[in-house]
Amino acid sequence: MLWISVVTVPELSMSVCFGTFCRKRRVFWKLLGLSIVSAGGVVGYAWYDKEFKKTIEDNVPYSKEAFTYVFQYLPESFPYFLSRPPVVQEKS
Repeated sequence: MLWISVVTVPELSMSVCFGTFCRKRRVFWKLLGLSIVSAGGVVGYAWYDKEFKKTIEDNVPYSKEAFTYVFQYLPESFPYFLSRPPVVQEKS
């Protein structure tokens, strides 16, 4: 006679997720992460390009207040040495 023992570990069985609820939860976390990355990109580019910042402030409500809050923690402008690649001179 063959005896098979099945052990259920609650921590492992809870991490395996099947069904509609878990699928919705995964979509929620993916959308949240994408939104955070996108907002960070907009803030970063607005810090780099003043014309883009003005465009966002004119078209998105409360963005001026949000930029004011975030930009107080950043330097005044983008460092010049990061804005252009170094010039490499060829040897003659």
